[in-house]
This record gives sequence, C-alpha cells and structure tokens, in this order.
Amino acid sequence: MTINKQNFHEQLKAQRIAIGLSQGELANQLSEEHRVFANVTQSMISLWERGKVTPSILRRVGLAHFFSVNYQYAQSEQQLMKRVKTFERLFEKQSTFFDYPVTSEAVVKYSRLTDYQRDWVHSSHSHILQDTISLDELMKLLNVSDPWVRIFYHQGAIVSAYVYEKSDNKLTIVILSAINLFIWKHVHEYIATLPSNMLFRTPIYETSLSLLFRDLYLEPEVVFEGGAIYETSIGHLYHNTFVRNMLNNDAYDFRLLRYELNKNEEAQILNEAI
Repeated sequence: MTINKQNFHEQLKAQRIAIGLSQGELANQLSEEHRVFANVTQSMISLWERGKVTPSILRRVGLAHFFSVNYQYAQSEQQLMKRVKTFERLFEKQSTFFDYPVTSEAVVKYSRLTDYQRDWVHSSHSHILQDTISLDELMKLLNVSDPWVRIFYHQGAIVSAYVYEKSDNKLTIVILSAINLFIWKHVHEYIATLPSNMLFRTPIYETSLSLLFRDLYLEPEVVFEGGAIYETSIGHLYHNTFVRNMLNNDAYDFRLLRYELNKNEEAQILNEAI
C-alpha cells in the first residue's frame, strides 16, 4: 500500500479508518506527537479527506510515516527528494555502520576499562564530537562519574560501545558509538522496552536529530559546543508513532525532508509550491 499526491485524499481516510481513529482523534494525536502538525484540527482532516485541500509534501510524507506506509513520489517531488537525500550522510548510522557480526560482549565499569577499551571509547567519542568536548567533560555535564560501558566485539576487536548510567527511574546514555547496524537498533529496541515513565537523558550532537527532538516538543536542558543535552521519558520518545516507525522500518524521509525544508528558506517556498 502506498500514498501519493493523487490518491492522498482517499488513502488518508482509508488508513485512518483502518487504525480505528475518528477525524478528531487523528488530528489530536498528530498535533500532540509532532510540531509539523501542531495546528491540525478535525476540520482540516475533513477537508483533506474530501479533496478540498491538499496539504504540503512534508505533511503528506509525515502522514505516510504515521500510518507506516510508503510514499510514492511524483516526478516533481523526486527532484526535491534527490536534494534532500544528500543529507543522509548527516545520520550517525550512514557514516559509521559496517556489517561486522558480534561474536562477544562485555559490561565493564568505566573506571575498570583496559587501555585498549578506554582508547577505543575515547577515540570514537572524539570522532563523533570532532573534539568539541571531551568524554570526561561530557560526563561531568551529565553528572555521571563512573558509568557502565557495554562493549561489543567481533573476533576480539571492538565494533561498538555505549556508555550509560541506569537507576530505577532514569537511564542516561553518555555516548553510543556503533559501527554495526544491528547493535544500533538493538540498543534502541532495548530502551523502548523500559518503563514508559522512566526518564531518559542523552546528549544530541547531530542537527537534524536536534530538530527532531524539538519537533517532539522537547527543549535542551543544557547546550554545549557541538551539541545539547535533552531529558524526557521513555514513553514520550520511543512510543511516539513517528519515532517508532523510523526505528522499526528505517523510515527516514520525513526527518530528512523536515530538516531540509527547515534549514533552507528557498526549499520552504518550493515545499509550498509542490
């Protein structure tokens, strides 16, 4: 099943009915879950479904992601998406993932890391942050002194590690350095299973991801050179329909398109014209 500009009106209604939402319920959920839909009302949903008004490409792609269906781009839309796709490299997963199978893993306190383990963790951190802030300085900002480090190996060589501190009511991810897609997804899938009311705290370094957090109505708690620290609940972040679809289905077009249109005024005008 796909959504495109031509069948958008009928597919919107069909998909809404399929998941059992009224027009008002859909409008409320959309506006609560993502800032792009902040002013959407029941009457707007009605106009869209009756073909009286066609929303922007950003909202059409966003709705396809909300319903976990593919969006089929028209030729004019493909030109925009071609430019948007050039920013895929901004994602951590695009520049750091290789297909190394994990053969073993270990969990070690930060203070008890071997020289090899410590050097790998610090080197990967420096690569991600481009030396804007040291790992020790970041841990100080997060009020973390001796966190745990989960390390994944491929035949004795480290392929991934994440530094974290976990209590009964809070999980703090200091850094996740993953060069294996399975590990990256595995970590986020694990976090999603934690109690929805548990607090989740993490630094964000990448600009499109920072925009995503703001679109989820989150504001940075601390801003530092090269990034910012955010705190929210597991439920608010990982149970969000857009985030869940992004993680489960590798659906990044909405996030990419949102980033491009937000940062480029000329592209914003193009968005309205399509």
